Amino acid sequence: MGKPVRKRRFGISIPEPIARDLDRLAEALSLDRSKLVRQAITAFIQEHKHHLVPHECLGLMVVVTVPGCFKMADLLEEFRDVVRGYNHFHARGYCIEVAVVIGPSERIRDMHGILSAKECSVRYIPLAHEAAR
Repeated sequence: MGKPVRKRRFGISIPEPIARDLDRLAEALSLDRSKLVRQAITAFIQEHKHHLVPHECLGLMVVVTVPGCFKMADLLEEFRDVVRGYNHFHARGYCIEVAVVIGPSERIRDMHGILSAKECSVRYIPLAHEAAR
């Protein structure tokens, strides 16, 4: 078995409605609040690891916009070195863009940053990452 991981305690302040949702979700999942928060933070760090250390990314960039918000085709062209596949869907008045991206974390970070600056929802879902050599 591995060495026990040291834990550090700290306080955070969150709005009451989020705290209530957190408590309800912890109960629904049969988890204590600390474990649920730990899982959420771990997932968030994994999604944003391309901001922390150089590595090779493999993942999905999911973008939700309203039609005409911006031209995804222009962005795909700018990042054609890392975009390996792309699909566009329409659902309930939204455009949903899903791109498979593979490449240096710096390029994924740049693409993620440009998309985050647009009026859209963007999420990077890592499928795998390797330390840069």
